[in-house]
Amino acid sequence: MSIRSITFTTFLAFSLIVMLHGELRAEFDKNKDYHSAHMLMNYGLNMIADGSSMIISANMDIKTTLLEQPINYGTETINFGKSFVERALKGPDMVEMHMQNEDDENDMMLATHKLGQLMLQVAYSPEIFESDLLKNSEIAHNLLVIQLEANNALMMSAQGSNMIMTGQTGPPEKYINRFFIDQGRTMIGNAREVVFDLLHGKDMKNFANKKLSPPEKEFYEYTRKQLINSVEIINLLYQMEFEE
Repeated sequence: MSIRSITFTTFLAFSLIVMLHGELRAEFDKNKDYHSAHMLMNYGLNMIADGSSMIISANMDIKTTLLEQPINYGTETINFGKSFVERALKGPDMVEMHMQNEDDENDMMLATHKLGQLMLQVAYSPEIFESDLLKNSEIAHNLLVIQLEANNALMMSAQGSNMIMTGQTGPPEKYINRFFIDQGRTMIGNAREVVFDLLHGKDMKNFANKKLSPPEKEFYEYTRKQLINSVEIINLLYQMEFEE
């Protein structure tokens, strides 16, 4: 092959790379419009999960005399986190994007609203069981432990998503940006594995096969629903922020 043909082939290959990079970059830049909303929602999710864990921990320690304080603080934290999510979904920036896409709402906008609704639903509801249930049921206590683990995974996924978006603020070929993106992906992947294992693991299967009392059955179904919501949240975070 002559030098001229090699040069021409190299030029074509380079041109194709530039074209593909430009298309990917355009798609990425379009999604960057949602990064501020997604980051705010992730902070909200982190607070919702953290507040939920405070209430769960207080409910598990039924002998404490300081029960009211962490429950109140946990409730305030959940409400504050929800306000972050709702501000991202209904604030002026989102209203403006809706107006710009009035005739053609894109997939990212629809996914963002779906994600936000799931985040609002994943908050822990202490009213789901009677106070005496924990005193008499080891199963109920174990279900709370499972929910604590799921909350930790949700916080990990929110932090991982924000790490990816931080890395995407600059060229991905730079070491620090690449590090943020890779570590964020790893965190979201690990979080998904944790919740998936909780949902389909031996403990939940054992509970499903046991003869549960009506309150235990209700609490089991509630926990299962929470785990399903958590998996959907993590999947959406992975899909929305995975591609550069």
